[in-house]
Amino acid sequence: MFCFTSDDSYSAFHRVEDDPITKYLQQPLYFEVELMGSYNPKVSLELAHCWATLEEDKMSLPQWDLIVNGCANSRDPHPVIFHSVVPQGRVHNPSNFKRFEVPMFAFAEDKDNLNRQVFVHCEVVICDVRNPLDVHCSDQDNTMKGQKLAVSDDPGFKSVTSGPIIIMRS
Repeated sequence: MFCFTSDDSYSAFHRVEDDPITKYLQQPLYFEVELMGSYNPKVSLELAHCWATLEEDKMSLPQWDLIVNGCANSRDPHPVIFHSVVPQGRVHNPSNFKRFEVPMFAFAEDKDNLNRQVFVHCEVVICDVRNPLDVHCSDQDNTMKGQKLAVSDDPGFKSVTSGPIIIMRS
């Protein structure tokens, strides 16, 4: 399941009936990806690649990378912030969840022509907790940073989409 909420408590999620959600530029939106139906602490859900588009089609252009190879996009002036997940309430196995925050943005031709809608997509993979995705986000010399994995062609990767999110200027 891929859903979002307006605060970092991750307790009250937006429902499909609530669509579209309206946010102001730079207002944070909190995303959660959950491996549904798994109670296995030996399984880890990993975010390989997350990006935004103007349309629900994940292949549509333009695209803006939010997460690349499991790390925040180093070219983003307002990068994704990852949130830890602890066992609490409905979370029994934190390895089955991923949480992150995105300051809302808009695709722009120029500052006076903002597109008002975005969709967020993620490619996720299920790993053995003893062998998660090999990412080193703090390693500034990581040669993989900024490169896209061709995950859509890998049968081990699954896609999830959330949106539309309507962007308002303040």
